Amino acid sequence: MTRYAIHDSRTELLASWGLGYGDTAMTVAALPTTASSKDQLVLAESLSRLSQALWRCYTHPASAAASTKVNTEGWQRQQTRASFSTVLDAVRARTCRSTTR
Repeated sequence: MTRYAIHDSRTELLASWGLGYGDTAMTVAALPTTASSKDQLVLAESLSRLSQALWRCYTHPASAAASTKVNTEGWQRQQTRASFSTVLDAVRARTCRSTTR
């Protein structure tokens, strides 16, 4: 699962992955120098939580549940996966709001 962090001195967003015997990381994006430290950390934390939710959907598919009838665990998993299409728009909306402050 991908975790996100901020490289303070370079104002960059980093992605990291645990390999079982250490971690590896890479730069994902340069961040606006006008973004506050708090906003940068909120971004990293939000992306890490999103990654965790997406990973859970991958490791717990609806097809693995006993049933996908309404209000069952399988149905709830289907609803979560169906909402993936709204994630990009939500991230864009949040990003646009924070850059226009």
